[in-house]
Amino acid sequence: MNKEEDGKSKNPGLGDDPLGVDKAGYQSSIPSYNDVFKFLEKSGFSGTSLSTGTSVSTGASRISGLTFTNQDTIQRIHEFEEEKARLRLEADNFAKEAQRAKASDAEKEEAIQQYVATIEQISEKERLSFLLSRVNEKAQKKLLESGEFQKCFLETHQCNAFVMSVDIRRSTELMSKARSPQQFANFMTILCTELERIIKDNYGVFDKFTGDGVLAFFPDFYSGDDAGIFVVSVADQCHKIFEEKYREFRNSFISVLTEVGLGIGIDYGPSHLVQMAGGLTIVGAPVVYACRMSSAPANTTLLNQQGYEKISENFSTYCSFQETEIEIKNEGKTLAYQVQLNGIEYFPCPPPWSIEDPNMNVDKDQPTETRKPS
Repeated sequence: MNKEEDGKSKNPGLGDDPLGVDKAGYQSSIPSYNDVFKFLEKSGFSGTSLSTGTSVSTGASRISGLTFTNQDTIQRIHEFEEEKARLRLEADNFAKEAQRAKASDAEKEEAIQQYVATIEQISEKERLSFLLSRVNEKAQKKLLESGEFQKCFLETHQCNAFVMSVDIRRSTELMSKARSPQQFANFMTILCTELERIIKDNYGVFDKFTGDGVLAFFPDFYSGDDAGIFVVSVADQCHKIFEEKYREFRNSFISVLTEVGLGIGIDYGPSHLVQMAGGLTIVGAPVVYACRMSSAPANTTLLNQQGYEKISENFSTYCSFQETEIEIKNEGKTLAYQVQLNGIEYFPCPPPWSIEDPNMNVDKDQPTETRKPS
């Protein structure tokens, strides 16, 4: 065997397929996370559902990562996208005017000022566009209608929020058991899309796909007074959906590990909404400790101290708590609280901004005895 053939034999198929699948469809080497997540992006998943087109079965329109069923919202989004295109064209025209050789100094100065102002408008709309893909359809509609609601996100420097970090435990081992990288990427795409849906449906903000999990937050101004019960409910639903999807995709793995699942960490406290790279993300101590708590055992949700205090104060009737401890790197053993809903029925109140009649705080069809915590 010559050197060229020997080189090929070590990584068959990698030249044509970065995920390392040979022509027979078998995994020829264990791919890196970068390889898998490049494949995820190529497949259309990059933190939010980015597919485009129209669903024939539901009539749902998908535009720039957003999914809509309301025709009024669809029209508003089309107008929003057209406005961004118009501003870009204006910016190009102002730039050309500033560079025109025959223009006077005054004309060039005016064109430069108009160019800068237009670029600022474009940046503002790009930030809003990024935010629209992180919230549910009702919030998308409100953001398009209300400048004041936009300011809550785009001009708020600090807010109190629940932060939830979701981590797939033993994810590296799980990936190594996949029959092919494509099958693992497909499992991850469908799983993370479902996690995103659950978060947004329960008035959470989907922050990002972290590589082997997701990060979300539930700010008081957005998620409302029942943010605490929303975040615990979301955690329970995320555990359930992982179990369902892992069972559904068993035939994508050469062997099925049993001690895998989600580790979920939750904390609460002052957080900062920060605009970076044209997007919006959350930073602060609650983010740090939610991520550390997500190193919990599979199928477990852990609260840090501030998260526990806030949830137990308002929703102890509807949640079960159990003290435990977790080893945190460079900090040692730390007290944590395992939490889950206990099965007592409770109907969370939607946040005030989402209610058409501001005087109506709850759905009148819901039983009054389960509407508010004791």
